[in-house]
Amino acid sequence: MMGNMQQTREPMMDSIALGQRAGQQRPNLWLRIASSGWDKPQVTVAQREAVRRSQLTAWILLGLLVADVLLTPAGLGDFPTLMAIALVGVGILVAVALNRLGYTTAAGVLLIVLIIGADIGAISGGAGGLQVVDLPAYDLLVIAIIIAASILPPLSAFLVAAINVGAIILHFAFEPHAADLIQQVNTLGVLPLLARPVALQVIIAAVAFLWVHGTQEQIRRADRAEEIAQLESVVADQKRALDQGVQELTRAFVQAANGDYNVRVNIPRQNPLWSLGAQMNTFVQRLQQAGQASFELDRTRQEAFRLAAALDDWRAGRMPLWPAPSGTLLDAIIQRLSGNRG
Repeated sequence: MMGNMQQTREPMMDSIALGQRAGQQRPNLWLRIASSGWDKPQVTVAQREAVRRSQLTAWILLGLLVADVLLTPAGLGDFPTLMAIALVGVGILVAVALNRLGYTTAAGVLLIVLIIGADIGAISGGAGGLQVVDLPAYDLLVIAIIIAASILPPLSAFLVAAINVGAIILHFAFEPHAADLIQQVNTLGVLPLLARPVALQVIIAAVAFLWVHGTQEQIRRADRAEEIAQLESVVADQKRALDQGVQELTRAFVQAANGDYNVRVNIPRQNPLWSLGAQMNTFVQRLQQAGQASFELDRTRQEAFRLAAALDDWRAGRMPLWPAPSGTLLDAIIQRLSGNRG
């Protein structure tokens, strides 16, 4: 029974896998170049989630790569800026390679590091020091939070937000200040100047976490619903196959019970009851052989009685009535006796 259940379960899982593969669509050229998993089976929820993360990372990388190319003319007059843009471009290409090899998490971490480094580096090292107009650049660090929530586990948004807050405080503390910033610090203090970028990191982290977490839950429910629908379809197909097999076995059993030992069970090999049908055919064949042997034994017994009666007549001096050939083993004995009766 356990073997039959296992044999039934394996075709069922194969059918689900084939259905999943049939539903897959070949991605576009960029996703084939920059993402992974699209050329492999996507049967489980985890496999589909990995492919989704990899493809999302590929699109983010494409957007950053285009932005980096568009920013290249801005660095033509400033060699340090040009070098920074070039380094970011190389980092993006490395992230593309990592994502294509299946290291989506490593690609996401590299992206976050590039964004934080590029943002902090863009407002560092100025001739006049950190100015008031440079402070809104801290707000751009929320991009790293959104990417972390989208590519990495959703809780990583809070970790990246904490890193951003630390980077903002450290950069503001150790970066030389310009005259206008010093005046603002003396007038308002440090807290009002850093309250907005720090609060923005926390707010965006919470929103990104709730948004991505809710989206992932919706995707999981949709995946489960799809799997249940496919499983129901496979179960219905299996039930139809079992019903056909049971009907065929019942027909053969009834005919064999009525003495028709020439009946055979015709069940396709892919049917779960195929092995039982083969055993039924072997059983009917043996019944046929046993019936033939029983018939021959009865015929031989009857011929033996007739031969005994003929021998009694012979011994009594009467003309014996020898039995006609019956196809049994006694035919040779009857032939010799009837030929030597004179």
